[in-house]
Amino acid sequence: MDEEDCGVAALSMVLKNFGTNVSIAKLRTSTKTTIDGTTIYGIVQAAKIYGLDTLAIKANRQLFEINHLPLPFIIHVIRKESYLHYCVVTEINGDQITVADPDDSVGIKRLSIKKVCEEWSGNAILFSKGDDYQSINEKSAGIFEYIRYLTKNRFVTCGIVLMAALVLLTNIINSLAIQLVIDRLIPGQAFNKLTFLVIGLISMYFFNATFSFVESIAMTILGQRLSKDIALNFIKHLFDLPIDFFATRRTGDVVSRFNDTNRVIEALSRSIVTIFLDVLIVMITGYVLGLLNFRLLLIIGLFIPIYTVTIVTFASIFEKMNKKVMIKNAKLSSLIIDSIKGMETLKCLNANVKQLDKIKLAFNDFLNELKKYSILTSSQESIKQFLQLTLNILVIWIGANQIMNNYFKLGQLIAFTSLLGYFTNSLKNILDLQSNLQSAIVATRRLNDILIVPVEKEIQLKTVSNDISGDIVLSGVQCRYGYQDLVLKGIDLEIKKGNKIAIVGTSGSGKSTIAKLLVGFLTASQGSITLNGINIEKISRSLLRSEINYVPQYSYIISDTIWNNLTLGCSDKIDREKVEKACRIAMISETINALPLGYETKLDEEATILSGGQKQRLTIARAILSNAQTLILDESTSSLDTITERELINNLLNLKDKTIIFIVHRLKVAKQVDDIVVIENGTVVERGSHNQLMAQHKRYYDFVRLRS
Repeated sequence: MDEEDCGVAALSMVLKNFGTNVSIAKLRTSTKTTIDGTTIYGIVQAAKIYGLDTLAIKANRQLFEINHLPLPFIIHVIRKESYLHYCVVTEINGDQITVADPDDSVGIKRLSIKKVCEEWSGNAILFSKGDDYQSINEKSAGIFEYIRYLTKNRFVTCGIVLMAALVLLTNIINSLAIQLVIDRLIPGQAFNKLTFLVIGLISMYFFNATFSFVESIAMTILGQRLSKDIALNFIKHLFDLPIDFFATRRTGDVVSRFNDTNRVIEALSRSIVTIFLDVLIVMITGYVLGLLNFRLLLIIGLFIPIYTVTIVTFASIFEKMNKKVMIKNAKLSSLIIDSIKGMETLKCLNANVKQLDKIKLAFNDFLNELKKYSILTSSQESIKQFLQLTLNILVIWIGANQIMNNYFKLGQLIAFTSLLGYFTNSLKNILDLQSNLQSAIVATRRLNDILIVPVEKEIQLKTVSNDISGDIVLSGVQCRYGYQDLVLKGIDLEIKKGNKIAIVGTSGSGKSTIAKLLVGFLTASQGSITLNGINIEKISRSLLRSEINYVPQYSYIISDTIWNNLTLGCSDKIDREKVEKACRIAMISETINALPLGYETKLDEEATILSGGQKQRLTIARAILSNAQTLILDESTSSLDTITERELINNLLNLKDKTIIFIVHRLKVAKQVDDIVVIENGTVVERGSHNQLMAQHKRYYDFVRLRS
């Protein structure tokens, strides 16, 4: 569970008490959880979706003294680390309260009412079954869902098992050959037979090495194919997710979940070898050991239950520790990524030391959890090693006694101990499979939290026609972020094809929200948006974005050449003259030509060789190159000087075939446009040209006076 998921985790506990099992990922969507956490209102609304009646209250400690209080219920507590934290009260017994904390490091605790009230904010959410309540039991995909990738690569898998079996066969022959040398050839002084045996063993060792080499190569091939199937499938799914997913997830969290694919791949590779090969080794070597000395085999059998108990005892602890390590690692990754992105701001504010302290704290937390996990692993390994060494010495002790009593031969004992190594190692691998899979199971759950999120193409309908170029009409459009107040409160706006308009307004008035609605980043809560008379909800997102190109204020640059940055959204073949024309319109052509390599100049991801204004002009040129009929420039010229900006806007206004929407704070840009729309508090309050609006002496007039 991530830090911001404590609210949905608490709700999940409550739902399970009522017989409903829903994934954390779906509850995140239902509660509209963001990177800041979950609101009480979000929990209430989500609970209603799943058929529960709720009552959100503000109370004091007397709440815990009420008889027949419906349990469980959620309380909101105040923590130093996180303000929005939730716990579940599961039992009240006199002055003692049983509290289940979603934080694995806390877990279930029995506390006094006084202790609970020290952290409790007074907010609580009570639950009961609604009249239409129906339990839901959602089954989540487990590690074994990935077995299909092994069957897909069954030829390589069978090759691994075959090669490993041949290696095993040569090892068994080697052990029996040593017995033959010690018990028969040496006592019988059979020098010729010994020579032939040595030559045969050398040949066998050659084949053993060859089989091992082929097995290793096959394992590498299988690992790479699994990486392509699992890791690339995860990346593809990530790229297909709606944009609001990325607004509610920390970058480090997503990256850490991608790294979890390695755990799944490793577990699958190990499991295939263990299930097919180690089981085979135990069966064959066990049979041979029984033939050599059945009594010693019984001694080995007595140790198996002890070894199994050791594995099982640690299994649940390993699962909890794995979760903690993964969560701490994700938090650390997020902090580092955010710090690198904002390094310029941190240095300007002299806040780099303060941010470094946060990273140090997160790093120490991660190291502490890793240390605990390592100590736990070392403890289990030490116990297992002690048991194995004890078994070995017991076998030698009993076997030596049997030799001295003429029940056993020295060569047989050496062969037995040699085969015992293969037997115990394979048995150890089989029993360790549970703990090895434990990490992969945790990783699989974290992957599934993202993989079960519906992709854009699955939640959008495709239009019957690709001809969507035309007028844009917004009718009574309302929109909100999550369960917050409405940002747009009934927008009515018509934009004719080929028009150039400027949308102005104060920060937070809803200008950028309109832009994000037009490209399908957001969905209207109420009302409709049509493009050429077609509701955009019936237009596939790829088609919609090929028609409307949104250029945000932040200039996204990929680590590649200027040419590839410019043609990022174009087809593979594009005319150079068209590229150069777009660059001239965006007034970036001279800058590019002045560079030694011109369009082939390599840029890093921050394009450090370009200024902020040059990067903005580069992204505008990229938008012009697209086949989009409509361009939305959201403060996309904010880093330009006044003269360059005026010339660039004039160039854009001369694109007669394009519909261009300027979202601006600078009123100088608005003055160049014939059609100005004024947005205030989520509604259109004025519309007209600069002169018309100035003559009305209303909101636009006030803007101009304040900024003049």
